[in-house]
Amino acid sequence: MPTGPENLKREVERTLREHARSKLSQRATLGQVDFNIDPIALPRHAVDTSEFLRDVSGAYNCRFDDSETRRMLPPGASSGPLDPASMMALAFEHDRMLGFRGGILQLEGLSGITPIHSFGIGQQQVSAVVNGSTDEALYLCKNVCLSLWRSAGVERRWEDIEPYVERIHYKSTTIVELPFPLMALLSAACGDFIEGALLDGPRFGAKMGLQPMDPAKAEVRAGSMQLVAHCERIKLVLSAFDPTTGMAEDNDVNLLIHSRSDANSTPCKLKIGTELALGEHISLVEKLVEMVEQRLRAGE
Repeated sequence: MPTGPENLKREVERTLREHARSKLSQRATLGQVDFNIDPIALPRHAVDTSEFLRDVSGAYNCRFDDSETRRMLPPGASSGPLDPASMMALAFEHDRMLGFRGGILQLEGLSGITPIHSFGIGQQQVSAVVNGSTDEALYLCKNVCLSLWRSAGVERRWEDIEPYVERIHYKSTTIVELPFPLMALLSAACGDFIEGALLDGPRFGAKMGLQPMDPAKAEVRAGSMQLVAHCERIKLVLSAFDPTTGMAEDNDVNLLIHSRSDANSTPCKLKIGTELALGEHISLVEKLVEMVEQRLRAGE
């Protein structure tokens, strides 16, 4: 099926409905997509920048980030004040990143409006960050590419451009209510340390913070303190190395309580961030819940 703008819209609407069928209720709060693309697929030097600016501004109600573009230009590239279209042409000429901020993304088949944080086009890069899903961020990237071609006087379909995309990187963040507090993810040994050394026993937790200089007063203070431990954030770093290309990278899984009122509560509302597309991200969270509940039922 040809993947023009309307078909791209129907495709992302269908995908988002599938995500909504997840076993857990997850609300996407951030979706980020960056992809590397062969420069031949982006007609940067043939674009009518005034037309491109009208096209994307009209479609998304965004603003051209000329301050960021000006900062990235080489010294002396601009001899004086420039209008946005001229600044964009200068950025294209010098192969610099072109950035936009703000705006909204609205899909007719779905309720609600997705705020756009930013999107940009570089010599070999297209990126988008939205307060929604990676599906919507990717949809925005694809449409910006098509808009670039339209502004060069050529109507293209995404299937004509997609073969030139070489690598893609995703980031997803969702808010989800888990049936256990974040502390449940800590190991038994860590739990023993918290109970036996920080809260009880030597009560090192009571000796932290602002202490009286008088040792007797400090001891009284430590003895009267009530201590509660809670886990605020867990960050896992996965280091990966590709033996074929020699490329190495670190990827994160972040779990953060949504607010202080969620500390040690059940259910616990968490903000979970991964470097995955939304579909895989949802599956990861579901697997996390499944495995932790199995351990809790087993009494481990």
